[in-house]
Amino acid sequence: MYKVAIYVRLSKEDQDKLNKGDDSASIQNQKMMLVDYAISHEMQIYHIYADDDYAGSDTNRPEWIKMIKDAEIGKFDIILCKTQARFARSMEVVEKYINGCFAEWGIRFISIVDNIDTNIKATKKNSQINGLVDQWYLEDLSENIKRTFRQKMKAGQYLGGFAPYGYIKDPNDKHKIIIDEEAAKVVRLIFDLSLQGYGVNIISQKLSEMKIPTPTEHKKNQGFKFYNPNSQIYSKKGLWGYTTVKRILNNPVYIGTLIQGREKKVSYKSKKVVVAPKDEWVVIENNHEPIISKEVFEKTQKLLQIRRKTCKTTSGQKFQPHLFSGKIRCADCNSAMTKTSGRLAGGYDYFMCQLGKKTKYKECTRHSIRYNTVEKYVDLEIKKQIKSMLEYGDNIEEIKKHFNKDATNDKKILSIKKQLQKNENKVDNLNKSISSLYVDKVSGIVDENDFITIKENINIEIQQIKDKNLLLSNDLKSLTVDNKKINNFMDAVHKYANYEKLTFEIVNDFIECIYIHEANENGELKIDIKWNI
Repeated sequence: MYKVAIYVRLSKEDQDKLNKGDDSASIQNQKMMLVDYAISHEMQIYHIYADDDYAGSDTNRPEWIKMIKDAEIGKFDIILCKTQARFARSMEVVEKYINGCFAEWGIRFISIVDNIDTNIKATKKNSQINGLVDQWYLEDLSENIKRTFRQKMKAGQYLGGFAPYGYIKDPNDKHKIIIDEEAAKVVRLIFDLSLQGYGVNIISQKLSEMKIPTPTEHKKNQGFKFYNPNSQIYSKKGLWGYTTVKRILNNPVYIGTLIQGREKKVSYKSKKVVVAPKDEWVVIENNHEPIISKEVFEKTQKLLQIRRKTCKTTSGQKFQPHLFSGKIRCADCNSAMTKTSGRLAGGYDYFMCQLGKKTKYKECTRHSIRYNTVEKYVDLEIKKQIKSMLEYGDNIEEIKKHFNKDATNDKKILSIKKQLQKNENKVDNLNKSISSLYVDKVSGIVDENDFITIKENINIEIQQIKDKNLLLSNDLKSLTVDNKKINNFMDAVHKYANYEKLTFEIVNDFIECIYIHEANENGELKIDIKWNI
């Protein structure tokens, strides 16, 4: 008896059809159709792989990826789909797997609606034609979506997931934004403080002292599941950041001007997003009710321009960022440590913890470190690394040992891998149980209520195992070294083997982050370097 893997997929387009009462493409419908086919053809169901809300062009579908991996190691004989498009819409993917890899792996592909069966040579042309048609469909769909979005932008419809701070989406029209008076008061205050002569840093400190909720906190207080990875350190402490205030002061949305289309995807086949040329931006003036006047906004921009330091050399060229720009962090609170002028500290420039400074050293200690101390230390450590790496040559294993990523952690890595595999086997067995249960339901052995109850309990157990595996995978990642990173690191070693003076480029190529610890009893500050490896 052949072992069959059933694959079902539901996309956003299908979901729209479901909302209109057409359930022909539903996950449930696909499963029943394919299970009935498998039973009638005396096939043993190995597993049902289901991806919900994923496009056919997306090759990062979790269940699809798992199915491909299982196919490669021969866990089943047949992949069964409703249509070829459910498997993939990309011609490249169809050719690679259906007409390539599956033949090598001994996997038969069947799509029952469009009569594709790789065991029947006459259907190969059908598969290729369907793949080409799907490719055209994706291209047309992509262009249609772009065109539709463009039209909506030009009509002044707001297309963002969340409204800008100071606004909320209109409950009666999600494509319109209306003033959120609570947040709008804060926006007006920020502009008022700027016109009074306060700089961005001072404004952010004042807002923090006044215990005004940050934009992230405000959205959460409104019940939104909003996540901003860039604001976690400050937001947890209820602190306003420099970047947040600066972004508000520079945003023309507050004078009623809506700017959209600033970014675009490089291709419908890629998720990469790039900044669009300014002439492609969609700018709609007087689109919504303003929070501040144009006069206030223009005055603010002039003041910001005046305050902005333009540091230039005698030749008129802008200085590069300082050696450690974006690299220095506090080891105690993980907030940034910024370079501060040493005019009041004996003429020395130094780094200080921003969280400590913003909270008047209530949330973090008053530890700072001289710029030249960091420079000397980093220069010495990079030269040590270069010397060591050149001695190892191309011996990857020795390099791994050098960074304590292999020799001391072998047992731990092996243990984690074994546990991951054990957990994956558990998930496989539980999924098989669901598949068998589904067959029993279709056959009338198990009634609908029992099926739902048992399935829910199994799914809870599966999710618990997956959560554990996520933590284990993160642990494993921290213990292993990516060979690609090693190669990049060695490229930097050879490139800068004989450097004389430390530069921003050298620091950037070798170092991911520099952590400054609080001083010990002797007043010495420990420095830790996280290398790009």
